[in-house]
Amino acid sequence: MKPTLYLLILFLLPLHGFAEETLEQKVRNILNDKSINDSYTRLVAAYDTVNNRLPYLSYQETSSLCSEMLLPFADKKVKSDSRLHRVKADIYWMLSIKSREADDDTAEEAFLKQGVEHAELAENDTISAAFYYRYAHLHLRKGSIQVAYDYLYKAIKSYESIKRYDRVADCLYRIAETFLQIRDLAGLRKVMEQMEENIEKQWSVSAQYSLYAVQGAYYSFLSEEYPDNAAFNDSALWVSRMLSRPL
Repeated sequence: MKPTLYLLILFLLPLHGFAEETLEQKVRNILNDKSINDSYTRLVAAYDTVNNRLPYLSYQETSSLCSEMLLPFADKKVKSDSRLHRVKADIYWMLSIKSREADDDTAEEAFLKQGVEHAELAENDTISAAFYYRYAHLHLRKGSIQVAYDYLYKAIKSYESIKRYDRVADCLYRIAETFLQIRDLAGLRKVMEQMEENIEKQWSVSAQYSLYAVQGAYYSFLSEEYPDNAAFNDSALWVSRMLSRPL
């Protein structure tokens, strides 16, 4: 056999002799890797493998990997309650993301609700806050305002505990938006005070602009309701000027 032909055959052998390992096989091999004694370590590695491919997976593919492999393994093999709840919260987060992409609000709500439960049981404020915020945002889309308020304030409490005041500001702005829609000036005034208190804890450009935007709408509403009171119009104009200049 000519050397060049021999080399060509050697080059082509791996392409035909070995099929590319599927993601499902990779995950199964990781979970069954007995060289790693700790089941939790194997589960986290398998989760990371799926999560790294998440943007390229369909909702059905993600659901299958999670429901048929990751979650059963977690329930069967992970003995530590805190670790179990932490990793299950992460898995439900993946599922909630893919169900949202698939516009399946029913599935997204179910996954987020399960994620909230596991995040709370894991006693992890960082994870809990993220789930509370996503769950609240879902209910804002659905028009379930009171449920959304409840979870936004839960998110605020968790974010405050980890000193993420930027995220607190975002939650407060979401609440303010709903008051703006229904022109609840008393509720809006209370949220404005909370926004001011939050800024005192940690100032940021985005938080300050959010406050100015809410104040501008608040004083504009008052000016419309009480046109004879020039102070409200002056305040609205002042806030408008503050919004238009760089901080």
